[in-house]
Amino acid sequence: MRRIPVATDRMTFLGVTVTQAETFDEATRTRSPKVTADGEYVWKVQCLVIVEGEKGELVEVNLRGARPEVDAMAPVEFEGLVAQPWNMAGNAGVSFAADAMVKPGAKNGRSAPSAPAGSDAS
Repeated sequence: MRRIPVATDRMTFLGVTVTQAETFDEATRTRSPKVTADGEYVWKVQCLVIVEGEKGELVEVNLRGARPEVDAMAPVEFEGLVAQPWNMAGNAGVSFAADAMVKPGAKNGRSAPSAPAGSDAS
């Protein structure tokens, strides 16, 4: 599917929570941590997104690597944010992913980890 770059200059992102992304094995009916082909864990960062002049919405942004640190309702910025439309079994939506999450004003840096990769602490 096509990945569409997202311009964030008119958006404010407020961090809410971080959870580990999971995959579901249909055969065994079990869930396990989602891992990239490179062996990095995937994390879901829930954010309140406010676009200038509009109501805020909750979205989840997928990040790979070390568990990102989020202070509740503190502003965050994303580097390399993309939207990816999806359609599966009659359902459709948009997922979001980014290369990194940084504190406002920071450039080219990943957020500091707060727990070892693979931990299920939230």
